[in-house]
Amino acid sequence: MPLTFDDSSHTYTLDGAVLPSVTQVLNDIFYTPGAEWFTEEARLRGSYVHAAIALDHEGALDDDTLDPALAPYVAAWRAFKRESDFRPLAWEQAVCDPARGYAGTYDVIGQMGDNPLVPPVLIDYKTGTPPPYAALQTGAYARIAKSDRWPTLRRAELWLRPDGTYRFTLHTDRADERVFLSALEVFSWKKAHS
Repeated sequence: MPLTFDDSSHTYTLDGAVLPSVTQVLNDIFYTPGAEWFTEEARLRGSYVHAAIALDHEGALDDDTLDPALAPYVAAWRAFKRESDFRPLAWEQAVCDPARGYAGTYDVIGQMGDNPLVPPVLIDYKTGTPPPYAALQTGAYARIAKSDRWPTLRRAELWLRPDGTYRFTLHTDRADERVFLSALEVFSWKKAHS
C-alpha cells in the first residue's frame, strides 16, 4: 500500500499506520510558546505560498489572480530562481522512511547552475523567520528523498520575505540528520508513555 497524505488533517499513512510528520516531530520537541513560526497565520501563509510556487513550477500560476499578499513571496522565489539559475526537478513530494516510521513532504529539489558534478539541492521555503531547527528539517527530508536519481543531495532553506527579497542558507552540518533522528526517538517515547 503506498504512502498517502490527508491534507485536511496533515496525516501520513503507510499500510494503514499513521506516521508522524517531520514538522510534527520538530514542533513537538522544539515548541516555543509565542514563537512566530508557530502561529496559525504563519502556517496559512506558508501553505498558500507553497501552493503558488508549485503552480509556478508547473507554469500554471496566473499572476493576475494571485492574492496581492502572496505576490512578494512569489517575487522573492522568482528572483532566487533567476539569480541562482535554479531549475526545479521535483517538488511537493511526500516521502517516508518505513523503518524509522516518519514521513514528510519536501518543498523542492533542483539544480543550481550547469555543473553536473554539483549535486542537486533540496530547499525548504520559509515565509517567516526560520525556526532554529530548520536544518534538522532539511536533514530529515534529504534522508528520505535520496534515491538512485539523487544519491547525494545538498540542503538549504530559502527565506522568502514580505518585501520581495530572499535569504538562501545552505545547511552543511552532517549532524543534522542524527539530531532529527534523536528528536524522533524522543517524540516516539513521549507518545508511547503518554
